[in-house]
Amino acid sequence: MRLVVAGVVLLSVYESVGAIITAVGAPPRDEWIIAVERTIFPSMPPLVPLRLPPEVVDAFSIVYAAYFALPVVLLAMLVRRGRLDDGRSAMRTLLVAYYAHYAIYIVMPVVGPIRAADVPSDVRAQLSGEGGAVTHRLRQAVDFLERTPQDAFPSAHTSIAIIVAVLARRNRFRGQTFFAGAAAAIACSTIVVGYHYIVDVAAALPLAWAALRVGVPERTALASAGVCSLPT
Repeated sequence: MRLVVAGVVLLSVYESVGAIITAVGAPPRDEWIIAVERTIFPSMPPLVPLRLPPEVVDAFSIVYAAYFALPVVLLAMLVRRGRLDDGRSAMRTLLVAYYAHYAIYIVMPVVGPIRAADVPSDVRAQLSGEGGAVTHRLRQAVDFLERTPQDAFPSAHTSIAIIVAVLARRNRFRGQTFFAGAAAAIACSTIVVGYHYIVDVAAALPLAWAALRVGVPERTALASAGVCSLPT
């Protein structure tokens, strides 16, 4: 029940962020991110499209969409093992990360390379045209469901995927290698499909670290898993 309530509140807040940004009046600030991107990564995607085969882009699009299942899978695995305390700690960590992202979106609204008017139109057209039927359908679904397009900086896909991978390792899941690989693939997919700049992905790293420190310190997680004991 707590998971359901937290999920409903989380989605409600997220759906309201776009309206809050509109009311506050802060315009998208992609030009700042693009300036940094061109300075640090002048010849890298997404501002320089990769022109990958449609099948490859479709695969990255599937990975991008699979991100939404990662936190659910992590929490379900903990609950199924009866690790309710660890499940609550994981949920708290994820919520800290999500709400930190939402706060930053209000201060620094960025829509991403595929939507930004500051990105050259030919680059946006190339990003929009890449991939096959799978990519285009998933893109339509994301555009329909996403009420907050100003959510590119930092990349929540990256930070949440990293947090899930770290928590899987801390809790000694057999599939921890899978979660680590999924996190890396998701971070790459956000750039390939044009939703995030490299700067967005880089900015997600310290946010993930901070959420992990606030939500569930490593020694506490290991102790609750029975891996070590803490002095009293």
